[in-house]
Amino acid sequence: AITALVGFLVGVVLSYLSAIQLKNYGADVFIINILGLGIVRELGPILAAILVAGRSGSSMTAQLGVMRVTRELDALAAMGISHTQRLVLPKIVALAITLPLLVLWSDIAALIGGMLSADVQLGIGYRQFLHGLPAAVPIANLWLGAGKGAVFGILTALIACHYGLQIKPNT
Repeated sequence: AITALVGFLVGVVLSYLSAIQLKNYGADVFIINILGLGIVRELGPILAAILVAGRSGSSMTAQLGVMRVTRELDALAAMGISHTQRLVLPKIVALAITLPLLVLWSDIAALIGGMLSADVQLGIGYRQFLHGLPAAVPIANLWLGAGKGAVFGILTALIACHYGLQIKPNT
């Protein structure tokens, strides 16, 4: 819900600010291109990654840090269980799968927000917006954004787990 709300509001703001400039030059219809490419390729993956890094990344770091303090990591090592295989790898796989889905979710919310704002500011109807969007944003950009989400998910999990495992076993 937070990702959708942030995406929606960013779409509204981007559309509102772009509409002011586009209206001056009579290039109203290019709002679809700006919103489509800007959100699908760049803003969607970045917004989702920042929110996930703040929420899930810090949670992963704290969880591994608590495991270090309570000596659970030492117990795993004593049983011959690898930290990486048992604790880190599932987190990496989970974020590599879920972050692209969150990117798509935030893209949809941001495009809806931008579409509503474009209708209010420029009079571009929903039907015109939805009809022009596939022409403005090729499907390869959607895959590129989802791929960025997977990479950001892997990096977030790796960094969070790295710092969680670096915590010293003291209060």
